Amino acid sequence: MTLFTDKKNLFRIAYPVGWQVVNKSGATLLLCSPADKYSQIGVTVSPVKIASLAEFGSVHEIGEKLLRAEAAKDSTMPGGVTLLSEGTRTGSASAAKFYDYEYRLVTTHGNKTVLNSVAVLDNVLYIMNAQVREKAEDVATPEQVAAERAQAASYRIIVGTFDVGRNSLDAI
Repeated sequence: MTLFTDKKNLFRIAYPVGWQVVNKSGATLLLCSPADKYSQIGVTVSPVKIASLAEFGSVHEIGEKLLRAEAAKDSTMPGGVTLLSEGTRTGSASAAKFYDYEYRLVTTHGNKTVLNSVAVLDNVLYIMNAQVREKAEDVATPEQVAAERAQAASYRIIVGTFDVGRNSLDAI
């Protein structure tokens, strides 16, 4: 893994060696796999009026809003959003509270597993989103399914490295 630090926006995240930083409007950071352009890790940073995630809702309430927003997209197939897990964690250096989600999307552009991690610290919203593209179940080989599951497992590790705020940079 390679560690990315953003001293201006105050966050850090580890990512697979060899991945490329790509410019995309609206993304503070976008990393893409050289082997699969649809496997991505992105971070957005935005000022907000709330001081904590709890002011917006519980991990479950925010998760429900996230899933409804995904389901409302034109590209999402009816019934195409499935929550796989939700939970909270504390940033290893920042002590910020994170809400973490993993869900599966079935879209007109293909299927994917999405891992999402959200925190608010000092009135700044941090969102990390990682996507693993999946082959359709009826055409995927057992090897492809195993590779997709391994990639999703590695993304779970990456989610745990995502931390925000000045303390996340000082701990390096």
